[in-house]
Amino acid sequence: MQGSDISVRILFGILLPLIIGGFTVLIAYIIRVVFKKNLGVTKKQFLVRVLLGVCALAIATAAYYSFFFAVYFPKGDPSTLTKVGQIAPDFEVTKLDEAKFRLSDFRGKVIVASFFATWCPPCQRTLPLLDKTVWREIKDERFVMLAIAREQTEDEVRPFQQEHGFTFSFATDPNRTAFAKYATKGIPRLYVITPGGRIAYQSQGYDEDEIPKIKDTVKKLLKRR
Repeated sequence: MQGSDISVRILFGILLPLIIGGFTVLIAYIIRVVFKKNLGVTKKQFLVRVLLGVCALAIATAAYYSFFFAVYFPKGDPSTLTKVGQIAPDFEVTKLDEAKFRLSDFRGKVIVASFFATWCPPCQRTLPLLDKTVWREIKDERFVMLAIAREQTEDEVRPFQQEHGFTFSFATDPNRTAFAKYATKGIPRLYVITPGGRIAYQSQGYDEDEIPKIKDTVKKLLKRR
């Protein structure tokens, strides 16, 4: 979302109703002062009517906000193109050992896939946690973990892998062909894929609390077989 879009939406979603409400109260006051003799109501009656008008305005504003935020700020992340439970979009990437990795070739295995970039600070925190908490603790030949570097080359990724001593597989997605099937933007992104090829878990961004959830999901999937 562009900054100008946010400004316009704030203007029309928040400030505009407040301005209208303010003018409504001001006009009511002016009418009371200027045409006091012609209203035919007491001050108490007038205040009651103003109060009712303010309540009506509040209800209308609440309805307006509900519609506004439902349209312009829908739940969920629009940059995420996948949902838990769906078949994971197939993709093919090249690993650092130059072997091809096609997702559909690994049916029958539990897969943790991470889209990342070596320059991305949240990714730099996420991958070591994955390595320590998930990869090194779950020793099972039916478990595969793959880190996919978005828009990067082997020459950029290999030193990063060696520096951290990662032993799980790394691959590159220089044209973001694989990434584009899962999202339009935003890394890191983590996915747990079932032996049947469905997405069992997905997350975006860095959250240390997500790692144990990924670990538990992988363990549960491995126990089913």
